[in-house]
Formats: sequence, C-alpha cells, structure tokens
Amino acid sequence: MDPVHDLPGVGANLRDHIENPLAIVTDRPTGPSLQSAEHGVFLRTRDGLAGFDAYSHVITQPYYAPLSVDGIAARAPEYGFCIVPNVVKPQSAGEVRLASADPAAPPVIDPRSFTDPGGEDERVLVEAFRHARCMVRETPCGTGWCERSHRSARPRRRSPPSCASRRTPSTTPRARAAWARPTTRVLSSARRSACAASRA
Repeated sequence: MDPVHDLPGVGANLRDHIENPLAIVTDRPTGPSLQSAEHGVFLRTRDGLAGFDAYSHVITQPYYAPLSVDGIAARAPEYGFCIVPNVVKPQSAGEVRLASADPAAPPVIDPRSFTDPGGEDERVLVEAFRHARCMVRETPCGTGWCERSHRSARPRRRSPPSCASRRTPSTTPRARAAWARPTTRVLSSARRSACAASRA
C-alpha cells in the first residue's frame, strides 16, 4: 500500500491518564454520596489561586456494578467504595503504531508510563494516593473502614506486568487488551512510595 502523504508524527505523543484505584472495604452500609467525584474539588495540589486547577475535570457520574473477584462476585465484600487518583496532565508520552499493512492486525500500543525525565507523573500519583488514604483515615466514619485496598477487590485476574514489560510494546491480542487498560495499574515502585508516604 503506497502512502498518499507520509506523516511520521501520526500516533505519537500519546498521553494516557494513569490511575491507581484504592478499593476500600467496610462493614458499614455506603450511600450514593460516596459514588460522586465531587469530593475531589476540596483537595489542593499547590498554594495560590491555581491550587485547584488539577480538579477542573471533576465529574459527578454515579456508577453501580457488581464487583467480580476472579469471576466470582460472591467473594467481594458487601459494602465498599473506591477512590481513584488520576494523573490528569501526564508528562510521559507514548505512541500508537501500525504493526503491519494488514488493517485487521492489532496496533502496537506503547504508553511509556512514568517515563517523563523529571518523574512528575509518579510524584503526582503518589501524592494523590497519599491524600486518598488520609481521607479515609481522617473521616469521622473512618473507624471501621479498612485503610488499605482489599486483597481480593481487584478488577483483574492476573498480576500486573513488571516495570520492564510496561515499557515493551506488544501486539498479541491478550497483551493488547492489557495495554488498553493501563489506567487500572500502577508501577510497584509508585505503590511502595505511596505506602511509605502515607505512614510518614
């Protein structure tokens, strides 16, 4: 297939919004107010008038769905909620490329998460994760809520890929499905840093 116009930049500068969900389990009933994202507007990322700009994307969209744990919803706790820190303006840039001239072939997706030279993406996510844990601990209803993610409350069946594999493009259907959901995963180093920061 001869190209009509060569545009080598197509597919570059992929900016993926990395998330690190924190699933909280509780033996107390939860209500619809815990399903809204409005609580995020009360967090500050910096001092000054622009301190809240990172939360300009906050939405209110209740979402209800049974939590499936390894395909068995009955293993999930009855009550709980999820706080989802998100890197809104990622500095890391990935790319999407064609694997071949076959239009049915899956593309090569390389998000290159946490590859920004200054490490800003990881810093933001770690700080947001620390805020999320503090919110759970400091709320008046915090007693009786687990302060850590429930071991079984994970929306996936297999372990996340290693740091090296996250930076390796893949084209197989199974790998492509995993790369299509990078927002459900976070590097283990960032998670360890978040835990250390929350205990500080």
